Amino acid sequence: GALPKMQGGFNTTFEAYGIDLSMQFSYSVGGKILDWQYQNLMDPTKGDSNWHTDILKSWTPENASDTYPRLEFNNQSLSQLSDRFLTDASYLALRNVSLGYSLPQSTINNLRMQGVRIYVVSDNVALWSKRKGLDPRMSISGDRTVATYSPIRTVSVGLNIKF
Repeated sequence: GALPKMQGGFNTTFEAYGIDLSMQFSYSVGGKILDWQYQNLMDPTKGDSNWHTDILKSWTPENASDTYPRLEFNNQSLSQLSDRFLTDASYLALRNVSLGYSLPQSTINNLRMQGVRIYVVSDNVALWSKRKGLDPRMSISGDRTVATYSPIRTVSVGLNIKF
């Protein structure tokens, strides 16, 4: 089915010598998704569009593939819905990374400050899934009937000063 067996998240923080690093992850284990984009790229009847490189693994007398059928001109059965386009919807996403440096107290005491921290933060850093380019987070129904965009990756730089 489309629903995962388990979903969740975890985070971690490291601090040493004024440097702090924190990371937040989310994950999903199990479930299937119908990858329409992959299905379209595996359709040999579309002579005017690109094909996925997996089409090179199609059945031939020398390559008796049980996963990829034989290519046939104008055979619409090859582009029909099939469980061969169901893909594992498991993923691991690195949602947020924060890296900072706090100036030593001895340095900022002379400036009459309580704290100075310089940092870099990035959101939606990385996604690992079964197929490169597939973002299974986009669908609760288990299919992708339209092209969707993954969340936008952002990078921010900041400076915190405490007086």
